[in-house]
Amino acid sequence: MSDDFFGDLGKSISRVTQKAVGRTGELFETTKINAQISGEQREIEKLYAKIGAVVYRKIANGTMEADEDIAPIVDDIRAHAGQLASRRRALAGVKRMRVCPACGELIATDVAFCPKCGTPVVVDNTPAALTDADEEDDDEYIETEE
Repeated sequence: MSDDFFGDLGKSISRVTQKAVGRTGELFETTKINAQISGEQREIEKLYAKIGAVVYRKIANGTMEADEDIAPIVDDIRAHAGQLASRRRALAGVKRMRVCPACGELIATDVAFCPKCGTPVVVDNTPAALTDADEEDDDEYIETEE
């Protein structure tokens, strides 16, 4: 009788263990596939952003016209770009630096080329030159994720 009890107990434990292993494998596969789905969704979002950046640049340089759906978004981007440029100039003033007119990176006042994009910049250590030179390109710089 004890052999039957322990035999049945062993079979029960074996079934439970197999179910647990099966569920663990299922959970692992589910997690793996969900991570892959999330990764693909992130890539699609990045591509949407790239499309938007391309469209914006074409509208900004005049090679494409904004339709009625896009025009308000373009206007919003321009407004935010102006605010971004203004805040970068303020930060540059606080840090006693300048803003690259091409890429918007903060750069030292004594460098001749932007270390990020290589754009030549006029070396002028006067405080007025640091802010006045950067005010020209408020709408030109749009930060995009690469």
